[in-house]
Amino acid sequence: MASIAELIDSRQYTRDRNGKEAGTRVFRVLEAQNEAGARDEFYALTDHNRFPGASIGCILDRVNVEGRNGNTLFIVTASYSSFGGFLKRDEPEEAFVPFFGWGYKKATVTLPFITPITVTTNSGESSVTRIVWTAKTVNIVENRLIRTLKVRYETDNSNTLDVIAEQDRKLHRIRGKQYLFTGADVQQDLKDPNVFLITYNWEQDNGTRFLNVDNPRVQVFLGGTSTLVGTVNQKPDKTLGVGYLCGAIDTFGDVVLSGGNFEVRKPYTQIDLTAQTSEDGAPRPCAIKLFEEDDDGWQQLPGMIPL
Repeated sequence: MASIAELIDSRQYTRDRNGKEAGTRVFRVLEAQNEAGARDEFYALTDHNRFPGASIGCILDRVNVEGRNGNTLFIVTASYSSFGGFLKRDEPEEAFVPFFGWGYKKATVTLPFITPITVTTNSGESSVTRIVWTAKTVNIVENRLIRTLKVRYETDNSNTLDVIAEQDRKLHRIRGKQYLFTGADVQQDLKDPNVFLITYNWEQDNGTRFLNVDNPRVQVFLGGTSTLVGTVNQKPDKTLGVGYLCGAIDTFGDVVLSGGNFEVRKPYTQIDLTAQTSEDGAPRPCAIKLFEEDDDGWQQLPGMIPL
């Protein structure tokens, strides 16, 4: 059977000028099975909860158990205070502050390129040579700015996150600029399953520009109805040795001239060719809108902050 005795000479007591009190008591426990058993022996004492002789408010804060001699002897140290001085304080959780990240990536844009070539067809002893249009593609590498926002979102219903998937690949307008929402990285907090750390991602497409170089063999052919100037053509000529980089503005706006550059592709569109009905007509470029616009859709995203 375990036994416990206080080592009276080990008591310590202090009181400051503000009246705050603190003290420690040390006990020796024999024949306890383990540290928990030695602790229970201490708690069984009738006066374990207060420091003798101190005020009523000087109460037990902490118990420490140390095994000695192969755990045949346990030393129990009890700490008391009138102000919780020996309590283990939980570290305050740092307030999460949403923050913005930044990045960019390379993106390849494919534009049609048409050029006239001669084709000869034979029929018996006769042959016919004609100039026809042929098309290929040109790849242009551009930079895409990546905007990210990290937020903390708390919910007991994960269905509220579904709106992220609903908004994926939609165009948002934030601070006057249009961005493509490319989804989110959602991480569930390991300590609290109701807390989600979400990183939202947007990508900015500024359209495609073509440098107006002084090259008579390469010109620009734009679809649309705007008034076109310079080497931009609405009806390319079938001149052998001259090719046309195809772009389109259609109804999305006028061609932009800046620093000698032509805007040949509006942001968030793809350029393709349509056949002309006339026999000699060149394939006509057209712009295809790729994404649905939802200017304020970003405001529906879980945990979103004012931007």
